[in-house]
Amino acid sequence: MASMIFFVCAIQNKQKTIFQLHFCNIMNWDDLRLIQAIGDAGSMAGAARALELDYSTVFRRLNALEKDLSTRLFERTRTACTATLAGERMLGAATAVRESVDSALLEIAGQDARLTGIIRVTTTPSLAQALIIPLLGGFRERFPGIRVELHESYAVFDLMHREADIAVRFTSKPPETLVGTSLGTAGSAVFAAPDYWQKHGDRPLSELDWIVPTEESCSRGERRWLQRNVADDRIVMRANTGPAALVAVQNGLGVTILVRYMGVAGGLREISQPLPELDEQIWLLTHPNLRAVARVRAFFEYMREQLTVALVPHGGSKKPPAERQ
Repeated sequence: MASMIFFVCAIQNKQKTIFQLHFCNIMNWDDLRLIQAIGDAGSMAGAARALELDYSTVFRRLNALEKDLSTRLFERTRTACTATLAGERMLGAATAVRESVDSALLEIAGQDARLTGIIRVTTTPSLAQALIIPLLGGFRERFPGIRVELHESYAVFDLMHREADIAVRFTSKPPETLVGTSLGTAGSAVFAAPDYWQKHGDRPLSELDWIVPTEESCSRGERRWLQRNVADDRIVMRANTGPAALVAVQNGLGVTILVRYMGVAGGLREISQPLPELDEQIWLLTHPNLRAVARVRAFFEYMREQLTVALVPHGGSKKPPAERQ
């Protein structure tokens, strides 16, 4: 990697300074990742989380790097890091190297015609547990040479930088840089455990005990609905994921809003009419350069076929899926 960084430096400035030559010769990929993580996060604590390192390691590595370069890269306060002029130049070099390497890897990956290897999939916990994981057995039978690496997260994984190969996401506006298919609409409703509903079914929804999302995990539509229909003193628990709310309801803690496929899969009783204002589109997305990769194409087509059918009983559309080329 050091030779690649030397090349980047050379094309940026043919009249190199001693600092540039020194940087080009000692820098390695881990150093670049460290600089970029601090620059992106704006703090060493944020960089530590992004790199999955402890704070002291990030602090020690940055100090060592600045000592080797004989220059300060970031001005630091207790809570923030701001790039110096030298730090800005390093960030530019780090970005250029990463984009160059990622572009080359995507082009190389796009030529892979084998139905073997690992495919990285990112999706939300509710989609993973209620829809995708139940379909993986059938996928495994059809394509035994492909292994699936599944990441459950609400964070947006960067398909441009190969953090994942395929994303299955709730979104009404997929990124312009990705291609894919709208699998249809996921409808939502209020759900309760059968035993809980048998005891409290004579009460209106507003008088039941409620499990609701945390502020950061609550969609705008869901927040508006809850503000209109549920008083704060009826809230007994807040959960930051759908599966956590599902388990709470299964154990009789109260009722909650769930996407219908999840409530049904969890053995709960639907106790309200569908809530069309909470409908969400589900998209299956990948990077354009990965469409020709055999294992990516196999997973993509299998999930498009299976998920489109699976969603129909729960508010999905029977129309052909919309495409993003």
